Amino acid sequence: MTEDTVMDEVKLADESTQWYTAGVGLDQIRVLEEQSYRVIERLRETAFAPDGQKELRIRFSITQAAAMVGRTTVTIREAEKAGRLPEQEKDARGRRKGYTLEQVNLMRREFGTLSRRADGDEPVVLAV
Repeated sequence: MTEDTVMDEVKLADESTQWYTAGVGLDQIRVLEEQSYRVIERLRETAFAPDGQKELRIRFSITQAAAMVGRTTVTIREAEKAGRLPEQEKDARGRRKGYTLEQVNLMRREFGTLSRRADGDEPVVLAV
């Protein structure tokens, strides 16, 4: 090692320890760490509240709904017009919003195509 290299390393060591002399010590770092853990815990409690319920807000087009129900789009529209099914919700511009999963299941019940497990079948466990 040359004398210049040693002097550079000493200079770097002095610069890296300046934050200690500027008044930031290990005690303050520990306090900051504790505060950060409290903030993270509050965020977890808010985001994953035990009484909170996550919702699936997917909407399906009439073509997709018809495929899931096992009927044609015409059959679904006729059932809506006849009052057997509620009409599809519309947005501010008058366009159909699409069907929710609950509405698709309502169609399945109306048309008798709601699938059921047999008594001996094991339930499917699905993690999303």
